[in-house]
Amino acid sequence: MNRYTSTQILEEFRRRRFLEPVRNDCVIERSDGADIDTQLMAEIRQWYATLIDTAPADWLATEEVAPDVIMELIPGTGAMSLILPEDVRRVVGISIEGNPVPVTIITDPESPLMRLQSNPFTRGGKIRPLAFQHSPRHLTLFAHDSRGNPPELTSVRVVRLSPDIYQFDNRAWETVPQIKI
Repeated sequence: MNRYTSTQILEEFRRRRFLEPVRNDCVIERSDGADIDTQLMAEIRQWYATLIDTAPADWLATEEVAPDVIMELIPGTGAMSLILPEDVRRVVGISIEGNPVPVTIITDPESPLMRLQSNPFTRGGKIRPLAFQHSPRHLTLFAHDSRGNPPELTSVRVVRLSPDIYQFDNRAWETVPQIKI
């Protein structure tokens, strides 16, 4: 995994977008006061957020946050509410104790699997755990055992969005949009 600071990623983007090395034999001036580096950093932040949302998980730096997750029982639903730390952008995987099967994460509210969660006979449980993701940091977990005991989280792998650190695999550079000349 490569790790870049804001300054380092700006340099790398400038180089990959053919803005570096700077030509010394000519001068370009703008009279509108535009700050190219600020505009490029806004583009970098948008690219990185999209990368986190859509790239394969093995391209991204994941972190374990299970100890930081707040779990609350939702009465009468056979579910737990999971609240993740503030800077979580994407949940990559969830595991519960005593189950080798990872939790299936659903993001589409219209998914047929989501509609099955309203019925106690078809909802997810310890054997077939399922989580519905409402937002990047709020999920509803259906993983109770047959006696109604709530699950114990063993792993919650996430990708965080930090304002100053960019971490990803080299393959992600292929997704950088090129300048149209």
